[in-house]
Amino acid sequence: MTEVGQGGSGLSPSPKLVVVIAIDQLRRDRLFESTHSGLGRLVQAGRIFTDGQVAHGITTTCPGHASILTGLNPEHHGLPSNSFLDRATGKVRYCVGSDDPAHSVLGGKKGRSPTNLRADTLGDWLKAKNPEHSRFLGFG
Repeated sequence: MTEVGQGGSGLSPSPKLVVVIAIDQLRRDRLFESTHSGLGRLVQAGRIFTDGQVAHGITTTCPGHASILTGLNPEHHGLPSNSFLDRATGKVRYCVGSDDPAHSVLGGKKGRSPTNLRADTLGDWLKAKNPEHSRFLGFG
């Protein structure tokens, strides 16, 4: 994988901030257009992997984002598509859907959580390493 960005000598042992941004359908060449704010600032000061490729056939949002954050293919992290058949219940489930009322979306009635995910993520690893100072936020 080819890496572009500052730092060249590798990651620091304890990063102060990790930001993962996944933008559906953003073409790779659009990142390098001349801009000095927003994505342009992240391109200039961050790390970009220009030869990143998915190693699985389903490239819908949920399995792709789960693969980015777990490092695993869908067969191992448990989210094969945006919606899938839950073999235990026989029902079609939304990848981040949850029936638990504690998981309601801010201002909404539907539940959302990572309960269908069967693997640890980057956020879990950071929290395990430094539980007092690690925070993880996800936006969709």
